[in-house]
Amino acid sequence: MRAGTATVPVSAGFTLLELLVALGIFMVVATLLYGMVGTALSLWQGGEEKREIYESAQAILSRISSDLRSFHAGGMTLHAREEQRLLGDRDSQGRPRLRLVRTLSSAEKSATRLAGAAASPTEYLDLDHDAEELREGRLRPPGGLEEVLYALLPQEDLDPGGVPAQPSGVLVLLRGIRSPVGGGGSLFLDPELDDREVLLAHARPLVHGVLHAEFRYASGGAFGLGSGFDDETWDSTRGLLGDFRLYRGEDSVSEPRDDVFPTAIEVTLVLERPGQQARTTRLVRPLTGTDRSLSVADPGIFRRSDASNPYAKVGDEWIEIGSVSGRQVAVKTRGVRGTSPRAHPAGTTVRVGFTFRTVVVLPVCRIKVAE
Repeated sequence: MRAGTATVPVSAGFTLLELLVALGIFMVVATLLYGMVGTALSLWQGGEEKREIYESAQAILSRISSDLRSFHAGGMTLHAREEQRLLGDRDSQGRPRLRLVRTLSSAEKSATRLAGAAASPTEYLDLDHDAEELREGRLRPPGGLEEVLYALLPQEDLDPGGVPAQPSGVLVLLRGIRSPVGGGGSLFLDPELDDREVLLAHARPLVHGVLHAEFRYASGGAFGLGSGFDDETWDSTRGLLGDFRLYRGEDSVSEPRDDVFPTAIEVTLVLERPGQQARTTRLVRPLTGTDRSLSVADPGIFRRSDASNPYAKVGDEWIEIGSVSGRQVAVKTRGVRGTSPRAHPAGTTVRVGFTFRTVVVLPVCRIKVAE
């Protein structure tokens, strides 16, 4: 270095190119992390939604199973009263309905042990002011048995002021009880049970968000009448349902010796996720009663649905779906699950749900049918 020449220090730093490269890498990493966090959050949320609906379904099926396992068929003496029945039929709108007589649980027996304290009790155990009637001694002694009713109503029927022009397709499963059994107000004898007001007077909502419910009956085993769940209706008296395949005539109602009971009952429930979690979309064009494809706003609900049950509910009609291409959904079968093909206007809600099934073996004592 020559004398008198100044040395300029070189400062450390990044060039513009290096800054751009670093910023690009940061953006890529941030995008990947954001995607991973979003995916993890979506999976967690989906898991929580599934857990909620599975827990709800388990509670409902447990309630139904408990009633069926406590079914009372009159014992081995074959001297069952007429009111000791199992009746699985359909209401005037074709919705399945189940009525049976069950024995009271030990908790129910304990809770009603003071029933009949008044001189002339007049009230029935029926979910209507029961605690007050029991406290005042007006509740009749239950006698160890109670009638149980399961029925369905459209969701909008619980709020008649807001009945839409088109059915929503969402149902409410109702459960009612009445004890002691029999008498003029029996759940088996009320001819007005199809009426909404009468039904709501007998029963209370058990679960909302029901898309489909079904009871099927197995008649195999001791009776030798079959092996699968081949019957959609059942009449233990063989004299109330004229279209029941084992029907014998009206005189059979008062003859308990020829009563028949299924060996098991298969219960099916299709539930949708509650509230805003429900998987729904809408028709973007009208659907006639014979169309073999439908066009929807969000086909993603089918990709996220239960793949083992490829069904969708359009309004109040169930449809078995096939392949999905864009917004077009192929239709395999119209009017399944007990519904009929019909026309639906654009904007009709399309729903998918989760299917739950359980099989309950009845504690039936009968081993022979008198003919």
